[in-house]
Amino acid sequence: MSKIKKKSGQKLRIFIVPETHWDRAWYLPFEDFRISLVRLNDHILDTLENDRNFKTFCLDGQTVVIEDYLQIKPEQRHRLEKAVQKDRLKVGPWYILPDEFLVSGESLVRNLLIGREIAESLGKSMNVGYVPDPFGHVGQLPQILNGFGIDNFLFSRGVIWERWNKGIEFRWSGTDGSEVLALWQKDFYNNAAFLGYHLVWGNAERHIFDPERAQKQLQEAVQKLAVKTKGRSILLNNGVDHSDIQTELPAIVREARKRRPDWNIQIAGFDDYVQAISRDVKRKPLKHHTGELTYPFGDLLIGVYSARMYLKQSNAECQNLLERYAEPLAAMARVAGHEEDARPYLAYAWRQLLRNHPHDDICGCSVDTVHRDMENRFASVQQVGLNVAREGLRRLAHRLDHSGQEGIPHVIYNPAGWKRGGAQRLQVLFNIHERNAAKRFGLYDSEGNRVPYVEIGRKDIEWMECCKGFHFEAVEVVAEPGALPSCGVASIYAQPGKRGLRPERKVKVKRRGLENEHLEIKVHSNGTYDIKDKHNGVLYKGLGLFEDDEDVGDAYNWSYAKVPGKVTSRACKAKISVLEKTALSGVLEIQTTLRVPECINEDRERRSRRKADLELSTRLELRAGQKALEIRTEVVNTVRDHRLRVLFPTGLNPDKVHVDGHFDVVKRSVYPPSFKREWAGQPIEPTMTHCQKAFTDLSEDGHGLAVINRGLPEYEIISGKRGHTIALTLFRSVGWVSRGDFASRPGNAGPSVAAPEAQCLRPFVFDYAVMPHKGDWLRGKVMPCAQEFNAPIQVTRADLHAGTVFEDVPGDIFPVPDEDYLEPLPREGKLPPNLELIHLQPDVLVLSACKYAQDREEMIVRFYNPSSKEVQAKLELGIPVRRVRTLKLDETPIRGKVRLKASWNANEINVSAPAHGIVTLGITPAHI
Repeated sequence: MSKIKKKSGQKLRIFIVPETHWDRAWYLPFEDFRISLVRLNDHILDTLENDRNFKTFCLDGQTVVIEDYLQIKPEQRHRLEKAVQKDRLKVGPWYILPDEFLVSGESLVRNLLIGREIAESLGKSMNVGYVPDPFGHVGQLPQILNGFGIDNFLFSRGVIWERWNKGIEFRWSGTDGSEVLALWQKDFYNNAAFLGYHLVWGNAERHIFDPERAQKQLQEAVQKLAVKTKGRSILLNNGVDHSDIQTELPAIVREARKRRPDWNIQIAGFDDYVQAISRDVKRKPLKHHTGELTYPFGDLLIGVYSARMYLKQSNAECQNLLERYAEPLAAMARVAGHEEDARPYLAYAWRQLLRNHPHDDICGCSVDTVHRDMENRFASVQQVGLNVAREGLRRLAHRLDHSGQEGIPHVIYNPAGWKRGGAQRLQVLFNIHERNAAKRFGLYDSEGNRVPYVEIGRKDIEWMECCKGFHFEAVEVVAEPGALPSCGVASIYAQPGKRGLRPERKVKVKRRGLENEHLEIKVHSNGTYDIKDKHNGVLYKGLGLFEDDEDVGDAYNWSYAKVPGKVTSRACKAKISVLEKTALSGVLEIQTTLRVPECINEDRERRSRRKADLELSTRLELRAGQKALEIRTEVVNTVRDHRLRVLFPTGLNPDKVHVDGHFDVVKRSVYPPSFKREWAGQPIEPTMTHCQKAFTDLSEDGHGLAVINRGLPEYEIISGKRGHTIALTLFRSVGWVSRGDFASRPGNAGPSVAAPEAQCLRPFVFDYAVMPHKGDWLRGKVMPCAQEFNAPIQVTRADLHAGTVFEDVPGDIFPVPDEDYLEPLPREGKLPPNLELIHLQPDVLVLSACKYAQDREEMIVRFYNPSSKEVQAKLELGIPVRRVRTLKLDETPIRGKVRLKASWNANEINVSAPAHGIVTLGITPAHI
């Protein structure tokens, strides 16, 4: 064996960590993998109990595997607790190992909250930022980890290994300056897996163990890292995806100690290695990196942003439902005196949602059965979240004082942290006894002022709740209710028999055009449209062009074919019609038919000659006060092996693009790297698709254009002679989990397993918006517009309740409830009819969470500052409070006081929000 140079004359410390990387579901469905997990955990516990030399084992940094195991074998909990408490089994800090880019910032926080709670219930949580396998890392992860007292980060993917010049130990900062010691697993998280076997991945069963081979593999693994480390501590991972515990490991270590007296080798945990390397490099100058760890080449598997787009849409819907509606409304109802604690329901919903967030799940790169299970979990989250949100808003409405006005009270909820103006779509409900009187009605606000509105239509709606059916005539209106309270509710009253106030005309609708006080839209014969910003006269031309191209890739990556076959709607003849024309709103419908190839050829080198029609229906909506054109595109996908995008030429040429990110707005280059790479012996070019949350913005010379989306995370900036174009991916269709025969990523990323449902032959509905503006995204107030688009208002009739008295109708199994026999709800409540729970100023700040703490009667309010300057934040609270304190993300107190000006009628909190910083407050309400 060759000599390895020792650092400063001291022994190398070799930490060999036995572990398994456990994907709950991937190339097999969850239950198949769980049987293997149960057997693995049994084997781990038996080994740890029977072999004292097997010091410890790491369960992949996540605790969901504990839940999955105990659901089958609950009687084993005491053995798990004993192993964790004696530090023999390492668990936590995560609940699941997530794909970071495709989930929300709040979901990452809840992930750590739940993971740590489960780990500590067993005895101890591993305090290591272990995230080995996600396809890149978000720039604010250091700040998130610091918020849980974690100052380190252990990872494998996210840097271009052949060009990375910052070492395997470096300092990584979030954009706010939060810092962790980053430890790159340069040779991946399986660099010492299956020691002594002719395996790098798989199952060692029936394979022959060779002790000499084990020592050779150990020597080679150490040699590779010893010349790279700035310390004298080496990390070896003895495990890989779904691998079993290697019982020969203590013997391998004993033999290595005999052969290498210059090594201090031990079976250890990741935390042991982190502590040692932290001491090694404490006083050494390390290189520094700020922001995201990602790059635009296929080996990072960035095509997952658009695989199975229906999953991304459902995930965004569920995250919004829990974060913007269910949690805040449950908190408001509790503050208002509702006794039921909704936290158990919300905890269950969050667990269900997080089980869809591992990278092989939310990325859409598993077999079809896995993603069908995900759809069921999304459905359960929606059922729970909608119920909690509905009940929260009702319970709050019951406690508002509606005695000041006559008529049927309706309550409007605004989830945003700032006041919301402009025309709004509302449903006014009349029961079976009110129909005749409601043929004509007026709308009034809580001060008795008439609310201008236009009626759009009427329809009967019915729904069932437990033991009760509801039947109403729903009148859809577009109204101007005034400035809606921020993160709060406003009451309006429908008074039957009164004449409604007709609004002055603020929206002009033509056969091919829309106009309000901010925007002017003109639709062309091919279905594209121009938008003029009336405030500065800038015209953006040819927006909304559809582009369909081939996809010969797999679930991990889009790829072009040897013979490209792009189709656009430029030469199409669209059918354009007016669907809605009122003083406050206008809706145009554009029907476009794209004639596209049915699939790719068998040789996978070009698209087929056979073609099919792809029917696209697009609605453009503009309301009074609206600064963005809202768009909905519907399509039933009937073809395979393709990608559909919508293009927005901007005419702008900035070097950077700004996108909504995790607790931040991220700045990225619009241009690809100047170099090419080789992978698996083949050159690969960069793929410039990237991930976004709510918007992508290009700005230059005092104006810009933002494309806002709802659950559509993939965009690309395409550069041309006439400026940059924002391309928004609607969906892509492929038929395989992985293949190894296409240009954008040579080699397989997983098993070559067919996934026919990844072709997405299903109906789709896509919601997005276009917003021209002055200045950049900050001056143009793109963030408030994007937040409001993603969190529309919610309305309830204020006297809805679950009480039931049914009429005795023979033979009617589900009779209609007779409200005449019910005691009416009192109109006199303790709270004012308009209630602003949290008004956050200035509007650059973004309200991120309003919920109750995990374990106490304290309301958590979280917001962040995406700008590059420190901001003095002011929160005006519409409730009396007893205490306010600043908290970490893990909901524990931090030092420092918040300036609090409090009175019974109004409370004001002043606190500094650092540039790119996340602020969490704990507010203890006084009894109302």
